[in-house]
Amino acid sequence: MTAPITTPALAMRLLPRIRARHVTTAVIIAAAVAPLALTGAAGAAPSRLPDVQKTGAQMVNRFMANLTRRDVRKINALLASSFIVQRANGTWAKRADYMSHLPVVSAYVISSSYSTYAHGVLTVRWEVATHETLPGVPVGSHPAPRLSTFAWTRSGFAMTAHANFNPPA
Repeated sequence: MTAPITTPALAMRLLPRIRARHVTTAVIIAAAVAPLALTGAAGAAPSRLPDVQKTGAQMVNRFMANLTRRDVRKINALLASSFIVQRANGTWAKRADYMSHLPVVSAYVISSSYSTYAHGVLTVRWEVATHETLPGVPVGSHPAPRLSTFAWTRSGFAMTAHANFNPPA
């Protein structure tokens, strides 16, 4: 694979070949094509992330922030169609059921996270303390481990799986 072409490099390559009246069009095209060039083919997963730990922390924080705000549109956009959740109480759900019975999270604190990334899959092991209610049942607020996976899609990362664990004894 060749090195990605950034917007300025692409513009510099194209501009000498284009008449002056088409300069604006070339710059617009260069700006539109640059994000695609950064990852290779359209939608291709990046071979590596600039900061895996930061990306993982951002993704789980986005998930929790959207749950806290009860932003159904953003949660729906974040979850992959193949999403599945495993809860600490032994119950589980596919995407449609999860979306129709979202947990009520009033507050959360993420205390730690560790992320790995390979072949378009981001896996995050993290701990969070929440004030949360799962369909009518309050959940303890002690920090508990979580495990989330995200797969690269044409529009960025989508959460494919999420598992909650009981707090350590």
